[in-house]
Parts: sequence; C-alpha cells; structure tokens
Amino acid sequence: RALDEVFDKLSSNDGDSLSQEEVNDFLIKTNGELGRGGTFRSASEIFRRKAESRSSDSTNNDEEPVVELTREDWYGIFARELAEGKWWSVVYDLEVCGSSVRELG
Repeated sequence: RALDEVFDKLSSNDGDSLSQEEVNDFLIKTNGELGRGGTFRSASEIFRRKAESRSSDSTNNDEEPVVELTREDWYGIFARELAEGKWWSVVYDLEVCGSSVRELG
C-alpha cells in the first residue's frame, strides 16, 4: 500500500508510470542528490536497459527513446532493497515521501 501511495503521488499520469524526471525528484528527496544509494542504482539500471531496448527497436535514431518506470519496476526496486536487508532504507524513503509506513502495521 505504501509503495502504491508514493508511486501515485510522484506520477503525473494518474499512476500509469514514472518518468526519469519524476524518479530523479524522488531520488533527490530521499538521497539528497543523484548518484547514490541502492534505489538510484536499481532505477538507473532499469532506465538504461529500457532505453537500450527501445533504441534497438527504433528506426529513427535521432530521437531519444521515451522510457518510463512501471509500477512493477517500482516494486522490483524496493524488493531488491528488502532482499539486501535494507528495510530501514525502504521505510525512510517511503516516509520522507509522506507515507506513514509505521502506522500501517
């Protein structure tokens, strides 16, 4: 529920996806800057893979492919954090974005 709440809050297209800019805003809010943290590394890898996939599928190489993070991608980023034992990082990220994770219990 908390992951969905934050995703919806960040998304400018009714919760369908997150743009690179929206994810960057989240990362700056949670990490203080771009370029650090597990969520940054995971999100960057997803965007890179999607951009490579789209550019290889595209016939017009002059335009940058539009890549977005899906809700499933979003879940995966946080699942990876949890799998690495960083539950405290997940709680912090969600709470700094306005979700009351500790109250959901």
